[in-house]
Amino acid sequence: FPRTTMARKLDTLYLVYFLIHIPIILLVDIAPLYGRFSPTALVQLREWYVARYADRFFITPPFWFKVFTLFELVYHLPLSCWAVTQLWSRRNSGRFYLHLLVYAVQTTITTATCMVDMLAWEDFKGSTAALVALYLPYLVLPIVMAIDMFARLSAMLEGKGKEE
Repeated sequence: FPRTTMARKLDTLYLVYFLIHIPIILLVDIAPLYGRFSPTALVQLREWYVARYADRFFITPPFWFKVFTLFELVYHLPLSCWAVTQLWSRRNSGRFYLHLLVYAVQTTITTATCMVDMLAWEDFKGSTAALVALYLPYLVLPIVMAIDMFARLSAMLEGKGKEE
């Protein structure tokens, strides 16, 4: 499947995104799952994050956010590691595009859920603009990724239909 210059640029963007996302998953997002086994440095990082951003999801997480945290562990982390290997080696395939489409849609939904909830916080003020700025890339990039993967898969499927 020939890739356009735009697809190569987007793949590079996705690679950088996943390379950044993996440490964030391990050091911040799933840190509560470590429980009493959390290293002191992780506890301090989390305390700094909460003090800096006042992110309620990390102070008193609603039950649904805990489920999203499990998604990070069982789905995002393995997929992100695999995505790095695929994007680095440029061994992209329809199966890979399908996985990225599912990831992108799921990430868009979970991030949008968090952001809508955040906007409903009573004391939501301009000071939380930094928090919105932190979450926004996890909304925008997955939307771009979903559209891109849908387009790539559609082109592949249309090509298959022409061969038959």
